[in-house]
Amino acid sequence: MKVSIITPSYNREKLLKNAYNSLIKQTNKAFEWIVVDDGSVDNTEKVVKELISENKIEIKYHKKPNGGKHTALNEGYDIATGELIVILDSDDILTEDAIETILTDWKEYENNSKICGLSYKRKLINGSEDKPLPTSPYISNHIECRYNEGYLADRTEVYKTEIMRRFKFPVFENERFLSEGIVWNSIGKEYDTVYIDKYIYICEYQPDGLTSNNGNLNIKNPKGSAENFKIMTKKPFKFMLRAKYSIIYNAYCNFAKIPFKERMGKENFFLVTITKPAGDIVYNVWNKKFQKDLEKYKN
Repeated sequence: MKVSIITPSYNREKLLKNAYNSLIKQTNKAFEWIVVDDGSVDNTEKVVKELISENKIEIKYHKKPNGGKHTALNEGYDIATGELIVILDSDDILTEDAIETILTDWKEYENNSKICGLSYKRKLINGSEDKPLPTSPYISNHIECRYNEGYLADRTEVYKTEIMRRFKFPVFENERFLSEGIVWNSIGKEYDTVYIDKYIYICEYQPDGLTSNNGNLNIKNPKGSAENFKIMTKKPFKFMLRAKYSIIYNAYCNFAKIPFKERMGKENFFLVTITKPAGDIVYNVWNKKFQKDLEKYKN
């Protein structure tokens, strides 16, 4: 059993060494580190090749044209040779026992076809912690646990490689950002996850990072954002959440110039229709708030 650790990276030459140092300290070395360089113009390639030359852990380096983190992950999934995948952002680190913990915990569930993987807590250097789970381990699905039950803090998912390949990120023309939630929610409609209240991941959100700029990036990449929130306008999300997300969905559809008649299906016709006026208001507020950024982005 081997774990594939995938790190999408764009111009993070100064931070990759931190991730590397956490990996060479792992108590279990049954893993490969796949660095997917998303078209960096700094010295990322040189830095990674120097790390490879140290020959301390198995490292694979893959460079591609810039397309966004989600496209880098898609290519990383194809390269992976491990049975499980964990995403390690370029500015984060794993605890020394992370791989050992994953492999030990997975033994109990590896033959359960309904389970897609494991989910662990993240230790946030500059953020708040989530409330404790009802029990640990706690078996649920992503939609029920994270949304309907309100365990919203970022976690570290460790999913089967075969499932990650099946649920790749959709790619939208001229868009370079897409929330990972679109994948986790899609998987959550079919599979359960084992949630465990243990830290294996330590992160610090960077001022220029994707998490810190999530709202702005969603607006700049509206087709993918609309598709992401479209999922959340339907069951099994709770009614009040579906109503809230229908408003946001309509707003992103406006940014993406998706005609109103094309926004609805049988499952979400009612909510999308009655929340359109509120969605228009949100669109106008956001458009005014981010107008300068949007103009720069388009140019």
